[in-house]
Amino acid sequence: MLAFIPRIAEQHYEELQFLWTQRRHALRSAAYTMREMSRLEERIEAHVQGLLVLGEHLPAFVASGLASSDEMAAFAAAYVLLRSGTEDALERVRKALLEAEGKRLDGIREALAHGPAQPLIPLLQSLFISAPPPLAVAAGEALAFHRALQLSAEQLLPLLRDEAPAVRRGAWRIAGYGAVALPAAVYDIALQDEDPGVKASALTAAAWSGYAGWLTHCRALADAPEPDGVHAIAMLAAVLPPQEYKAVTALAALPAFGPERHQIAAAFGHPVMIDFLLSEMDSADPATAAGAGAAFSRMLGVAVDSGRRAPLPPPNGEAVDEFEAEFLDEVQLPDVPRAREHWERVRPQLAHATRVAHGLDVSAGINRETFGLLDMASRRELCLRARLTSGWSGTPLILEQFPSRG
Repeated sequence: MLAFIPRIAEQHYEELQFLWTQRRHALRSAAYTMREMSRLEERIEAHVQGLLVLGEHLPAFVASGLASSDEMAAFAAAYVLLRSGTEDALERVRKALLEAEGKRLDGIREALAHGPAQPLIPLLQSLFISAPPPLAVAAGEALAFHRALQLSAEQLLPLLRDEAPAVRRGAWRIAGYGAVALPAAVYDIALQDEDPGVKASALTAAAWSGYAGWLTHCRALADAPEPDGVHAIAMLAAVLPPQEYKAVTALAALPAFGPERHQIAAAFGHPVMIDFLLSEMDSADPATAAGAGAAFSRMLGVAVDSGRRAPLPPPNGEAVDEFEAEFLDEVQLPDVPRAREHWERVRPQLAHATRVAHGLDVSAGINRETFGLLDMASRRELCLRARLTSGWSGTPLILEQFPSRG
């Protein structure tokens, strides 16, 4: 029987890496509801348990992964070792952490953030204060997830200004998790950073901290629309007051924001967006119709796929021959009559709301049970709105911890 364990264990190990990568994407995805996220996390846990049955053979089995420069391999190895909880396993993770760099360090850091790393917290606290920047920021991020990070702006500033983009990215994630108040100039510099990851993490931190310059930055992106700006504009739309519906509609209609632009309307959530989305779903352009249909589904919590698929034109706009046409990306087209019928059916209950998500009136906030019904993107937007407009004290940590909270 033991002869079959390596093969079976390898399957568990590979699936853990694959499913965790899916979870990373799902955390901000409108395609995942809390129910679907729970199912994904149950599958992750099943593969973890499949590895833990290796017992004393586990450290040897994951040794190559723990030493690997592959981020997910290092993550999976460190995570299951932490879950095993033995002194030997903890020592292996400790040693690997101190030696790691690059993607290997990223993987081990994520394992420490989400795994039972309490015995290593004193070490992590020491590393955050005195280790070289890459290791310090990794330790700080892990500590943030365990609510064990004593943080001040003075401690974080050197990491935010570090020459390495990976360090700056991690430091801005920490700033977002801790909602640390920072000097305006620090935000402004980071929002113009050459590294897209730094810019995105700084944008999130600026939004969650309530930095006023975040609004100015988003409005500047609205004046020069491009696909990379959709995420920021959607965050802005999520917190704008209802009377801004005309401006939001105009932004969501701008082709320069790319195929994801209709998510701006969904993030805003006002029912007036429904008629706009229905008209966009009638578009002859497949990307426009599909994008509007996805936003409609997110707002009303109903699938409106028609079962018909259409190819997207090539990105460069050039003509393609019959062979090349077979490899074009396709999108699912919406069933517009069915969507209209559904909207007419629920309009009496939702038309007077000011915020709608997943078919629920979330104008005045929602309770824990209904919060669990929302998709992951809507949950994040609702929490950001609550933080900036209602005094809620939470941070993105609540939305990213494993396992997820309903």
